[in-house]
Amino acid sequence: MKHLKFNVGVAMLLIGAACLVPASATADQVFLETMATNAAKPWTGGGCNYAWTVVPSGGGNPFEQELNSNYGTGNPCGLTFKGGTASLSGSMLTTTLGIDARGNSGTLAFYLAADSQSGSSGWALQLNPGSGFTTRLSETNGSNHTFQPYSYALQPGDLVSNLVLRFEFCGGMASNRIQLDDISLTTATNGADFVAAFTSQFVRISGGSFIMGDHFGFVDPEHPNDELPLHNVYISPLYMATTLTTVSEYCKYLNAA
Repeated sequence: MKHLKFNVGVAMLLIGAACLVPASATADQVFLETMATNAAKPWTGGGCNYAWTVVPSGGGNPFEQELNSNYGTGNPCGLTFKGGTASLSGSMLTTTLGIDARGNSGTLAFYLAADSQSGSSGWALQLNPGSGFTTRLSETNGSNHTFQPYSYALQPGDLVSNLVLRFEFCGGMASNRIQLDDISLTTATNGADFVAAFTSQFVRISGGSFIMGDHFGFVDPEHPNDELPLHNVYISPLYMATTLTTVSEYCKYLNAA
């Protein structure tokens, strides 16, 4: 009988700085967020097409999902930002997982309305392709308007497998209101194979111990001693990639190496 101890440490698979994507002259909508199915006040990031990380997550959360903030089709609610602070970094929502934005080109689009804005209140759109967040679009001049469309053409460095999206908001007064809905990201490929950047990002999984073995008295006649005696197994902390790597993608990497 073997007593096993796993010491995984840092477990990660890096498949190079790029991957080959086969030819297909197509346009694909790889991300569409139409906000929540049910109203929520405050909103903490769940109940939508995708999971979001909201700051602040506790007291003073300025975000809601409201039926009267809806724009277009899809889920019946839209995002509402009310009040908040005078700092953009004080009220943020970020995609919890990255978006596969690989292609020859890509466009990010959304609809936004602003009411009772003044001074430098407003919003900013940021992207993180793996090198940190940078602002790509913003409106921090107190502009007020009904729902209107915004779009941003992704730069070559944005066309990665794990693009993270973040919106920042600032207000400072209870009357400040911004509504956001129908966020989409569409990528396109031409008729030739292309090489898309692959940016690895990882999340930490805490280590811990568990009791391995047969807890229920089941004895396999072919392996009567494999699961006894019960014994403690420790798995050290490890890192796991947030982007799926398929067998096909890994084979292409091996063939190109």
